[in-house]
Amino acid sequence: MAIVWGVVCILAGILRLGFVTELLSKPSRYGYVNGIALTVLISQLPKLFGFSMESKALLPSLWTITNAIMQERSTGRARY
Repeated sequence: MAIVWGVVCILAGILRLGFVTELLSKPSRYGYVNGIALTVLISQLPKLFGFSMESKALLPSLWTITNAIMQERSTGRARY
C-alpha cells in the first residue's frame, strides 16, 4: 500500500497537481500532518522502551505506554 501511495504522489508531482492542496486551509493541513506525526510517534514508543502491547488504538496505547513506564516495565533498550 505504501508503494502505491508513493507512486500516486510521484505522479501527482509530475502532473503538477500541488495546487489541489491550496483548496484546503493551512490549519487543516497542519493539523492533519501533526496528527499523522503523533500517531507514528506513539506507535513507535513501545519499541523504543522495549515492551510489547496488544492495543492498536491511539489513546489506549498512550495510556498503556504511560502505565508501563510508571511501573518501570521498560527494559531500557530498543527491540528490533
